[in-house]
Amino acid sequence: MNYKKMISITILLFVMTMSSFSFSNEILKVGYYDDYPLVFKDDNGEAAGFIIDILDKFNANNDYEIEYIYGSWSEMLNRLENGKIDLAVGIFKSEKRDEIYDFNKNPLLITWGKVSVNSKYKVKSLLDLDGLKVGYMDGDYYAVEEDGLINEARELDLSVEFVKYDTYEDIFKAIEKNEVNAGVTNNIAVNQIYDYKHIKTTPINFAANGIMFATKEGKNSKVLIELDDFIYNFSKNEKSAYNELYNFWFTDKLRNKYELFYYENKTEIVLSIFAIFLIIVFSRLQILYKTRELRRTNKELKKANKTIKNTSKEIKNNYNDLKLLINKFENLIYFINKNLVSSHKENEESFLKELMIEAFDLVKEADYVFAYGYDENGNLVIVDSINTEKIKFIDVNRKNIIKFDSDICIVKDFQNELIKHIDKESTKDEIIRKMDITKESFITVFRKEDSIVGGVLLEIKKDSNKSFTKESERLMYALKNIAESYLLNESYYKANQIFKNEMIYAMIQLLEIHDNYTKGHSEAVANYAKDLAKYIGMNDEKVNEIYWASIVHDIGKILIDKSILTKEDSLTFDEYEIMKKHPEFGYQALKDSKLTEKIAEYILYHHERIDGKGYPKGLKGDEIPIESKIIAIADSYDAMTSERTYKERISKKDALKEIKRNLNLQFDVELGLKFIDMMESR
Repeated sequence: MNYKKMISITILLFVMTMSSFSFSNEILKVGYYDDYPLVFKDDNGEAAGFIIDILDKFNANNDYEIEYIYGSWSEMLNRLENGKIDLAVGIFKSEKRDEIYDFNKNPLLITWGKVSVNSKYKVKSLLDLDGLKVGYMDGDYYAVEEDGLINEARELDLSVEFVKYDTYEDIFKAIEKNEVNAGVTNNIAVNQIYDYKHIKTTPINFAANGIMFATKEGKNSKVLIELDDFIYNFSKNEKSAYNELYNFWFTDKLRNKYELFYYENKTEIVLSIFAIFLIIVFSRLQILYKTRELRRTNKELKKANKTIKNTSKEIKNNYNDLKLLINKFENLIYFINKNLVSSHKENEESFLKELMIEAFDLVKEADYVFAYGYDENGNLVIVDSINTEKIKFIDVNRKNIIKFDSDICIVKDFQNELIKHIDKESTKDEIIRKMDITKESFITVFRKEDSIVGGVLLEIKKDSNKSFTKESERLMYALKNIAESYLLNESYYKANQIFKNEMIYAMIQLLEIHDNYTKGHSEAVANYAKDLAKYIGMNDEKVNEIYWASIVHDIGKILIDKSILTKEDSLTFDEYEIMKKHPEFGYQALKDSKLTEKIAEYILYHHERIDGKGYPKGLKGDEIPIESKIIAIADSYDAMTSERTYKERISKKDALKEIKRNLNLQFDVELGLKFIDMMESR
C-alpha cells in the first residue's frame, strides 16, 4: 500500500470519527430518589414513576441522552449543588433554595404536607404533637423549610423531638415499630400507610407547593426553558398523554377513595358484607327449597320469585347505603378543607351556623335542627334553625341548662326535660308553643379550652319511623373534633393579632417621641387609608393590613437624624436624599418579622409615583402595589390639610383639587377619583 493511499484512509477515518462526535446526543445527568409513585427505583433497578415518564415523553422530541443517578433525597441535593448532576426532579421552590438553584416555572402538580401517626396516639392538630417524636426525611421541604413542620412546632413552642431519615419508607417503618410516634411526608406518600397495621393519617395539612425541576444556579437554563414549554403544551390538552400518565400513576396505581374508605372502615364493611353473604346464602337455600316445590304447584313458584326480588332489592339498598356513607365522608373532608385551611371567621356565631348546615346535611334522619350559643352573660341564644321556627330564649343561663353525661348524646322527650330546668314561665310558654314534642333529639356540644361555646340540636318528629344511627353518631363525633380544632386555632390566631397590634402601637409611640410631626399624622393617614380600602370593596383582612401598614408607614424615620426631621427651612439636596431613605429603613426593620412581614412591602413603596419619579425604586403604574397607592393618597391628603411649622395647611377642597391635578402623575387615577368621591360625600 503506497503512502498516499494510507494518508487518504487515515483522513477519512478521522473525518468519520469527528462526525460521530459532532452528531452524538448531549448527556443530561438526572438525579432521582424514592417517593412512590412520583419517582422511585423499580424492581429492575431502573428509574420509574410519574416524573420519569414525563421526562421520557419530553426527551422523545429532544436530543438528550438521559443518565439517571439514584440516591437519597439529601444526596440528590448535594450532587446538584456540587455540579455532579445537571437536573433534580420532584423538588419544591423556596426562598432559601432559590438562592442556589434555578427552577422551571410550570409545576407538574401541587402537593402538600401531611402528618401520619402510630395508631396508639390521637393527633387532631399540631398542638397534639407536643411531647412526641416525629420522623422526617433529611432535607425535606415539609420539615426543614420556613413553612415546614419543624419551624411550625418551634413557633408554637411545642416540645417535639425530630428524628432524621433517608426516605419516606424509612419513616413509615419507624412509625410502625413506634421508634418515632409520628412522621411528616407529602400527601401522596400517605397512601403507603395502608400497607402497615399500626399507622393512621391525621387531619393536619400544611405548606402546599408545586413539584418542579431544578438545576444549579446559572447552569443548564436551556433545559429548564425546554421543560417549561413542553409541560405547558403537554398538560393543557385534557386528552393529552399527560392526563393518561396522571390517571395511571395516581388513580390506577394508588388506592382510590373507595379503597381508602375500606381501609379506614373495614371492620364495619366486613360485617356488612358478611351480613349480605348470610342473606344471599339464606336466599339461595330458600330458592332451592322453592324449586323442589315448583313441580307441584304454580303458586309456590310465584312466592319463590317474590323472595328473590326482595332479596336483590335489599342487597341493592345496602350497596346504595355504602355509597351514601362514602359521599358523607367526602362532604366532611370538604368541610375540613374549607374551614381549617381557609381564612378566619368573623365570629363564632357564623361558624356555628355553618356547623348546623353541615350537621343537617350529614345526618339525613333529622327533620329539623337548631344551632345554639351563649352571649357574654352566659345566656342561651338560638343562633339559627332549619325547617322550624327560630326560638328566642330570655334569661336561660348556661348554669341552668341540662347536664348530660357526654358531649354527644341522643335523648328522648328533650322538650319536657328542658322545661324542668327553666324557672321563667314566659320562656316555658314559648318552648311549648314553638318547639314540637319529638321522638328523638341528638345533642352535640362544642367546647373551646374546656368551656362550652355552643352546639347543634338535631331532632326527629314524634310520628316518624326513623331513628338516629351509629353512623350519624360517628359523623357528628368527627364534626365535633373539626369544630373544636378550628375554635382552638382561632384562639391562638386572635391572641397573635392582639400581640401584633400592641407591638405596632409600641413602635409608633417610639417614632412620636423622636418626631413630634408624626404625632397624630400616622393615625389620621391610617383612618383615611382604611376608609378608602373599604370604599373600593376590599375584604376585611386586606383593610386591616392597610390600616396597620399606614400606622407604621413612617417608622423608618426613627433612623433619620432629628435635626433633619424638625428642620423648619427647606432641606438641602443631601438632607433630602437621607430623608428619602425612610421607606427602606422601615422595610428592613419589618420584613423579617412574622408579625409585620406582610405590611413591610406596602411601606417600602408608599412614596413611589405613577409616572415613575418616586422613590426608593422608581416604580411606575401597575408595578406599585395597590396597598402602597392607597397609603400614598392618604399620606398626601393629611400632609396638605395639617398645620406644619414650615407651611400652612390648605382647605379640604383645595387638597382634593391638588390630588385631582396629580392623577396619573403622582396618584393612581381610579383610586384618586374614588378618594375624592368618598371625601366629597362626607
